[in-house]
Amino acid sequence: MTTTPNFIHENIPLARYTTLGVGGRAKYFATITSADQLNDLNNWIIQHGKALEFFVLGGGSNVIFSDKGFDGLVIKNKIKIFSYSDSTCQIGAGNSMSEIVDFATKQGIKGFEWAAGLPGTVGGAIYGNAGCYHGQIWDHLKSISYFEINETSGKKIEIKVKPNMFGYRQSIFKSELANIIVSAQLKIKRAPRDKEAVKQKMRLVLKKRQESNPKEKSVGCFFKNPEILGKEFSAGKLIEEAGLKGRRVGGAMVSKKHANFLVNSPDHGQTATAEDFIKLIEIIKVDVKFKLGVLLEEEIIKVGKF
Repeated sequence: MTTTPNFIHENIPLARYTTLGVGGRAKYFATITSADQLNDLNNWIIQHGKALEFFVLGGGSNVIFSDKGFDGLVIKNKIKIFSYSDSTCQIGAGNSMSEIVDFATKQGIKGFEWAAGLPGTVGGAIYGNAGCYHGQIWDHLKSISYFEINETSGKKIEIKVKPNMFGYRQSIFKSELANIIVSAQLKIKRAPRDKEAVKQKMRLVLKKRQESNPKEKSVGCFFKNPEILGKEFSAGKLIEEAGLKGRRVGGAMVSKKHANFLVNSPDHGQTATAEDFIKLIEIIKVDVKFKLGVLLEEEIIKVGKF
């Protein structure tokens, strides 16, 4: 007989757990707040066999769930840890990126200015190697601890970070390791004399983000910036050049403020569906390819059957 831990529930609506606000229901949904729960979770997964799919969810700021939901287990990672020394900071996968920014601002730590105003969790940022404004999370990583789900008994593993583990919006966790990130050790360097300069740069980045990002529900940038002949181009500018700003499918719309943001903008009171966004994504890809000769690649993670 399968024993279900009290942190696993059934038939949970997923839209409320994403910044886009669309998607069906998860067959199973687990909220993990401590690494101590992971062994029980592993045992429960083993009891359900190889057929059970699972997806680890962070802040929900870069994911779109199918309207049909997810016929497996969604694991909401809320493991929070925070400690630091003179040269490192240990932070949990469930901590928010804003906590890193706040810490860096108060301590006068350079290098994290790019993350000011960035949504999502540390685990999600590592999974997708989040970055913007000439910065990315992997630049600051020293080591990562993760929990390996396997058919016998799960185990916690710590790995030293190497350059080949990460790429543009890519990580070893996204391409190879179907595991649960527990925490990360970040490299930090205090610059007390530059504390005001750090604060000022944080404010400038935050202002820039607020001025360019739309206020409607979104996951942030939907498409990766393509590289053409060794030069990176803005996906947003390409979408705008293709005349797609304001293009709508149902309640899904290309933002009039930033064309790489597809927003949940109710049409006559009707909220968008995941299918609206999938159709709009295909329209954008076809039009940009036809008009400008560039094939865009999605940055978002699609979960479930579309």
